[in-house]
Amino acid sequence: MAAFGNLLQRLSDNVDKVCRVFLLIVMAVMVTTVLGQVFFRYVLNAALSWPEELTIFLMAWMTFVGSGIALKGWEHIGITIFAGMLPENLQAALAVLVKIAVLFFAVFLTYTGVVLVQKSTHIISEALRISVVWPRLSVPVGGIIMTLHTVNLLYQNVYSLIRKGANN
Repeated sequence: MAAFGNLLQRLSDNVDKVCRVFLLIVMAVMVTTVLGQVFFRYVLNAALSWPEELTIFLMAWMTFVGSGIALKGWEHIGITIFAGMLPENLQAALAVLVKIAVLFFAVFLTYTGVVLVQKSTHIISEALRISVVWPRLSVPVGGIIMTLHTVNLLYQNVYSLIRKGANN
């Protein structure tokens, strides 16, 4: 059972590293694009038509991939004041229940993202003239990343509860 947990942890860690590098590249492209647009608009007095659309598409990728990164560290905003008042065993059970709820959300996000992508295959963006499948693909990809990290976190919680119960 611990071998599966180690494999899941390594997979989660490796996906997180790839996501962080991906976000660095996306940020660099966004900053370059915005600065280029400012230069063209205010220095050359010739605004480009595509930078705004590209930055919106890249922002979608930043949002969903970044959400996966935040989820891995359990860094999304949460209200913990009430959970902190509970006894330790109830806090652990609540943590598992919250992660199960997040898992259902991530799976739902993945499913609806796939449906969105399937419905977008014939749509072409106005300025870039690319399929909107590419930016909309960020939704199911982000959902898959969040699902992976949530399964890992949930497995860790349940495994530690089982070990703690076995030691008592």
